[in-house]
Amino acid sequence: MTLAPLKLYPDDPKQAVRMRRFYMGSATAGLVIFLISLCTWLGFIETRVFWIATALIFAIMVMFFALFQSRLNLKFRDPSLTSVQILAAGLTMIYVMHNAGAARGIFLIVILMIFVFGIFRLGAREFMQIAILLLAAYALLIWPRIADRHLSSDDSLAILYGVVLAVVLPWFAMMGAYIGRLRRQLSESMVELESSQALAVRDDLTGVYNRRYLMGALHKEKNRGDRGGIAFSVCMIDIDFFKRINDSKGHLVGDQVLKALSAVLQRDVRTTDCFGRFGGEEFLLVLSETSLEGACVYAERVRKEIEALQWPEFQFDGAITVSIGVTQYRPREEIATTLARADRALYQAKARGRNRIHCDRDVTNIKTTPHSKARWA
Repeated sequence: MTLAPLKLYPDDPKQAVRMRRFYMGSATAGLVIFLISLCTWLGFIETRVFWIATALIFAIMVMFFALFQSRLNLKFRDPSLTSVQILAAGLTMIYVMHNAGAARGIFLIVILMIFVFGIFRLGAREFMQIAILLLAAYALLIWPRIADRHLSSDDSLAILYGVVLAVVLPWFAMMGAYIGRLRRQLSESMVELESSQALAVRDDLTGVYNRRYLMGALHKEKNRGDRGGIAFSVCMIDIDFFKRINDSKGHLVGDQVLKALSAVLQRDVRTTDCFGRFGGEEFLLVLSETSLEGACVYAERVRKEIEALQWPEFQFDGAITVSIGVTQYRPREEIATTLARADRALYQAKARGRNRIHCDRDVTNIKTTPHSKARWA
């Protein structure tokens, strides 16, 4: 059996995020080992305690690394294993803190620092459960000292730190849960805001961009064209005899036709272009960096593609066709003028029998950059 190669960052994005958090925790563990080493060198911690704590830290790191690499963590309710990691690290620090003598305060701070890692994942209940377990562990360690009526100064200090833990850990747990809750609410608000923004620029029926967004895209292209002489073209697309479809098949079928046709038209649009529903059965396509010649080639290809489509679900006797008016933006002109010219071209296409394109050839004396050459040929 061949073992899968180790990956510092897995291909799964969520698993990669978990590994990054693990590496952050590992870096913190390295800092803790340094502190334990320093306290041992200064005589606050016994060498035996140093080796036990170091072995525990390395064992914890290896165990969680193996869980993430083998993807066994995905079998748990929380694949990040946040609670388990915090608890394992916290119990190790409780052991070190108990044996650190006058240096206990250092590791009290470390325990609080470990709690920070749970802010992004844990709720109040999880935080309190971990705090209770850590306090219980520390209480078990110092109980023999409490039971002894002859307390030394170090015993009294150990008890004092236990009381500090009992006060600080629950408070820190509640604050951590509160911050985590605020973060989740902020994240949810951002998602809702993005959703509302998406709805504001999308047509309710077809899901493509609406007229408001299209007008914004046209003005952006106008600014680019006026600054750099970069051509762009506009295709006004209208469904032939759409009123006949509504009258004979009903408005529900008409809506289905609009949605189906939108999906077909959207399919081949480049990421640099913009397509949407302009109103009723009219659609608008803004072709960035495209001259009139290139736009006409594209429009004819679209017309033929739609004419060849079969619509058995709508039970039509003939094909659904479109008429398309094509024009190119003239430098410094108003967008309304460009749209009016595209609309006149569309009217010409319909007047000449529908199911055809009409290109507005009255675009003389337009200077463009090399970028504006036909890109649909």
